[in-house]
Amino acid sequence: FLLYQVPFEELLHRPASRLCKYSTLVEMISRATLSSHADKWNLDTALERLRHIESDVVAGKGLRDKVLTRV
Repeated sequence: FLLYQVPFEELLHRPASRLCKYSTLVEMISRATLSSHADKWNLDTALERLRHIESDVVAGKGLRDKVLTRV
């Protein structure tokens, strides 16, 4: 595991970029799941929460970028 070769900022962005992948994956699974399936509600709830977290991260990144440009 070679952390020293990866810039610190890249390490910070990785979890945020994975959120988009997770929401896409959950959305695809949800679309393929019958509405009568026991997990359908859980998938839709998870997708809604992932999207909410995603929007918070994007809003936070925008705020962080504005703060950094003032410095």
